[in-house]
Amino acid sequence: MAGRKQKKKEGWSIAIVIAIILFASLFLIIRSAPEQIIAFSEDRVVQVEGVTRSSGFIEIQRLNGIEKSVRYLLSPVYEISLIGHGTIQNGELRFFFERKEENSAAQDIILYTFNNETLDWEPIVSFFDFSTQTFTVPLEFSGSLLVAVGSRAKGE
Repeated sequence: MAGRKQKKKEGWSIAIVIAIILFASLFLIIRSAPEQIIAFSEDRVVQVEGVTRSSGFIEIQRLNGIEKSVRYLLSPVYEISLIGHGTIQNGELRFFFERKEENSAAQDIILYTFNNETLDWEPIVSFFDFSTQTFTVPLEFSGSLLVAVGSRAKGE
């Protein structure tokens, strides 16, 4: 009698281990593989690339006229949206901005993003490549964000 109970316990243990292995295998099969995404704005000014596990895509739209209502913005505003669920990871944003003579000095031109919580434009730490006239920013986000080039406000 004790031998039968021992065999039943072993049978259940083996069944549980097999169920765990099947569940883990199914999870790995169903889970999306990382996918490289690259997107450009229509005018090729903004480029975003990164990795996502969702089946979504990136959409970049130029929003004309907003820069006129914010005195220190020097470029049109671009909305970058991740369409679908997920997050862009290990991403990079490139924003081409041709510095003209009437613009501020190079060290006074920075990239801004709009903060939805404070409802204010905030500077982004970025690198400006003088040879390509391009801002480069590491990027991780979900949802959408607004970006634009502007002159450095006093005290920043």
